[in-house]
Amino acid sequence: MQKGILIMKDTAFQILDILTGKGKTAAEMTHALKELGGGDMQNGLSLIGEYFTEKSATALTDGRIQGGLVVGAASLVIGGIVFAVSRVKEKKVLEMEGEYILNTIKNAKSTPEDEEEIDQDLYTT
Repeated sequence: MQKGILIMKDTAFQILDILTGKGKTAAEMTHALKELGGGDMQNGLSLIGEYFTEKSATALTDGRIQGGLVVGAASLVIGGIVFAVSRVKEKKVLEMEGEYILNTIKNAKSTPEDEEEIDQDLYTT
C-alpha cells in the first residue's frame, strides 16, 4: 500500500491501490500472482481480471438498482405532491362552492315577483 491513510474500504479499491502503487516489489508481485494462479502467473492475472470484471458487473447492477429506486422514489414524491396539490385545489373549489351556496341562502331576499310565483305554485298544485 502507498504511504498515508487508505480510506477506501472496498476490497477492489484496495487491490487496485496495491497493484498501481509503489508498495510491492516486482518479486513480491510475481510471488503473489503465482500464488493466486496456483503456480502460474498468467492464471493469477486472469483471476484478478475476472474479479474486476465481476466487480464491475455487480457495481453496474447495483447502480441500476439504486438508480431505479431513486427514480421510483422521486416519481412517488412528485406524484404525491401532484396528488396533494390537486386535492388542495379540489377542496378549495368545493369550499368556495359551499360558501357560495351558504351565502346565497343566507342573503336571499324575496321580491314581490317571487312571492307571486310561490303563491301561484301553491294554488295550482
